[in-house]
Amino acid sequence: MKKNKIMKVFTRKREYGLVKEFLDSYNIPYELFTSSDEHVLEPFELGVSYCYTKKITPPLLNLARKGFINYHPAPLPKYPTGPQFKLQTTERAIEEKVMEWGVTLHYMDEEYDSGPIIKRKMFPLQEPPQSRDEIGSLSHWHMWELFKETVLEVYHFGEAINEEFILDYTNKK
Repeated sequence: MKKNKIMKVFTRKREYGLVKEFLDSYNIPYELFTSSDEHVLEPFELGVSYCYTKKITPPLLNLARKGFINYHPAPLPKYPTGPQFKLQTTERAIEEKVMEWGVTLHYMDEEYDSGPIIKRKMFPLQEPPQSRDEIGSLSHWHMWELFKETVLEVYHFGEAINEEFILDYTNKK
């Protein structure tokens, strides 16, 4: 397969083995990165942010032919993250005593958690969450399920959205 057909997945060290094991079970080319890994700035098929703690910015953000997707551990658009918020999403959920929560898959853009939503998975809570760990564990379990249900579909059937940027970028090199 051509090198630019690669899926590049950015994740935390904690999730690295889980993501690797899942992707190894499919016949697709991928590269897996943590925040301490170096990566080459060249076009590729799909970018994935799964539990990644750094903001992905241009030009990397725009070198993914089918865009970059993010698995967000809260329901968007109501619970985005970013430097403008005093409280994290889980802290806001606790403060608001939510009885329903969710996780979201969305396309990334240059702003935090503002790209088009691909899929949101909502689930009821039996009681309001009492701690960040409690709601965080629920979020991550559901987010992993969402990842397994959707990442290959977006990789195989997603639309090319960055062709013009990639053409300009590669012509300037």
